[in-house]
Amino acid sequence: MCQRTPLQRFTRLLLPLLLLNIANVSDAMEARVIYLCKTEQSTTFSDTPCGSDARTYEPDDRLVSRYTPNEVASTRSKDAGATSAKKNRQKSATSNDRSTHENDCKRLDIALRDIARKMRSGYTARQGERLKERKSTLEQKRRDQHCR
Repeated sequence: MCQRTPLQRFTRLLLPLLLLNIANVSDAMEARVIYLCKTEQSTTFSDTPCGSDARTYEPDDRLVSRYTPNEVASTRSKDAGATSAKKNRQKSATSNDRSTHENDCKRLDIALRDIARKMRSGYTARQGERLKERKSTLEQKRRDQHCR
């Protein structure tokens, strides 16, 4: 099974929260006035005037993207009255497909680990090109089969 790097874990966990927060900030920016105050030490943004020299600030919201989801279509099949025997066959076929899929993914992982081992041990330029091409092919198969 593939180990995720700390950056991948961070991105997977916090990116959705960050995007949600950006959406909330852009909604909040529409409803409030932002004031810009400059002093000798710093520049400050505030939701209240911070002095006599405060001026309103208009953020550039062209860089903020908005997403409006489409209405979700019904996922129920039209043939909801399938027989129980048919459902049982589908379940067993699904479990067979799942085990075949897991075996294929394991074989791909083993082959990729073998290539990594060979690449660490040293190789000629010609062998390196072959290993790189084989690794690329196996990684593409792994993506196509949606292996974890």
